[in-house]
Amino acid sequence: MKSKSKKPLTITEIQQIIEASFGTTKLGLVMELTDGWFNTAYSIEIPDLGQEVVMKVAPPSEVKILTYEKNIMKTEVQVNKILKEKTDVPVPEILSYNFNQDIINRDYFIMEKLKGIPWNKIKSKLSQKQNDHLKYKTGVYAAQINSIIGNYFGYFTDLKKSYNKSWKNTFVNMIKNVLDDGIELNAKIPQSPKDIMKLIENNATVLEDVKVPQLVHWDLWEGNIFIIKQEQEKCSIEGIIDCERALWGDPLIEYEFMHAPSNQAFLEGFEAGTKEKFEFTNDLEQRRQLYNVYLFLIIIIEVNSRGYYGNEATKIIQWANFELQNNISHLEKK
Repeated sequence: MKSKSKKPLTITEIQQIIEASFGTTKLGLVMELTDGWFNTAYSIEIPDLGQEVVMKVAPPSEVKILTYEKNIMKTEVQVNKILKEKTDVPVPEILSYNFNQDIINRDYFIMEKLKGIPWNKIKSKLSQKQNDHLKYKTGVYAAQINSIIGNYFGYFTDLKKSYNKSWKNTFVNMIKNVLDDGIELNAKIPQSPKDIMKLIENNATVLEDVKVPQLVHWDLWEGNIFIIKQEQEKCSIEGIIDCERALWGDPLIEYEFMHAPSNQAFLEGFEAGTKEKFEFTNDLEQRRQLYNVYLFLIIIIEVNSRGYYGNEATKIIQWANFELQNNISHLEKK
């Protein structure tokens, strides 16, 4: 998708990066990957290595991004390393990275290219049994990710902030930051930021139950899960990508919990991974509604920061507004 945050590189810049990373400037097929919404990404063949890689490049510094998005490429590299070391979660191998901006004036990293297909592209062609199996495995992997414990709450870029010892205070600050971004970007938020902030604060007491900072991928949707179809109609998850938005917090903030009560296969996998029974209580539902408000605020405000327009932007706004208002209505009744 086209976005202000995705500025293409020249072939010369790509060659400079590949030479710095692998010692060769000889390139095969170079193809921009258009599925992502934030970073610029390329599939690159390197004949001298007999290898095909994916390179992700952060937005230029002059591009306005949301507060939580600053330096998140470093998070992706760090979290990939953590998951490789501490879990069985399949993530791509990071082959090279540079955050010094001494090759080009943007952060970048290079990873192995997965052979599979994003789940969202083939979901409609899979049987209910296949999709349920993949949901189950996603739940198992989510539990493994959550098993990693941090020593503060918030994003990886939020170090040394006074609110980091409390999930309640951290989350309220996350809401404040995204609302401030929306005001700065003149985003069309369906309710006043002041009213939304008051609603969050009135409902935030339920977040005091969250005492332990757990690692959360937070973007564990089907487009970030690569699938391999095997013999006899079997499917498996080859790899999970895009953990750049990972944070230390409440596992319920994960995307897959958005419609948790009806997401049965995922919940069963999550229970298998945690080895604990998951009971979706009223308090958990209230927490999830708070997190949904945060997610859909971001989606609405991103339309302005990334410069989306036309029918696609209209569809995004309509969907996000509907979901935002639905969750706000539930919270207003608490």
